[in-house]
Amino acid sequence: MAVRYLFNTSGQYVAFMSGSNVFDTNSEWIGFIVNGNEMHDIRGAFHGYILDDDRVAKRTSERKPAKMVPLRPLKPIRPFKPLMRLRMAPLPHGFIDVFEAQSSASSGKWVGFNRNSSAEFPNLTGTYIYAADGTFLGTVSKNRFELSSLTNEFGPHGSPYSPESIFNQFGNYGSPYATYSPFNPLSTNPPHFLDASGRYLGELSANQMIADRIDTSEFVSWLKS
Repeated sequence: MAVRYLFNTSGQYVAFMSGSNVFDTNSEWIGFIVNGNEMHDIRGAFHGYILDDDRVAKRTSERKPAKMVPLRPLKPIRPFKPLMRLRMAPLPHGFIDVFEAQSSASSGKWVGFNRNSSAEFPNLTGTYIYAADGTFLGTVSKNRFELSSLTNEFGPHGSPYSPESIFNQFGNYGSPYATYSPFNPLSTNPPHFLDASGRYLGELSANQMIADRIDTSEFVSWLKS
């Protein structure tokens, strides 16, 4: 069966499609396609759209209902590795390339950030956190005087009383029961990290079923240390 190669904005080969399934560069199953171009991961969660230029992208605030997971396909023969492409044009404002931060040039695998290693957390400094509904939730910074810093306890994103703070235990973004909260172990719509270029870096979540999560308790412990 013919395959379609998928790339990220940097031009790296990150995955391939065979039929209605998506596999990483080592032929491990990572998702499936519905409605022609809508990719869902192997838990059924929405991952993004297959674009005409062979990228997978989605709006930063977009969420779709999970789909019923099909039967696991047979592992295909690994196809020939294609040549790296030239760097592609940036996506329109409000869209992210979901594979851009999840590929490793050295291994070719869909592995990305070592999300649960506290040694990696300093690399998140200067990045931004957004809720699944698009609400800005602050800047990752240990500068307690920076207005948007998560560590500014008097700012809009570090105060335990602010409605747009993950530290408000009674708010939409901090309650352990709220849909968009990183502290809700059942939420499938946690906040996510973006860097200055809009590149997706992972989800901030207590839900151990989130594949590309950064553990909330580990992250907060590092942030406040």
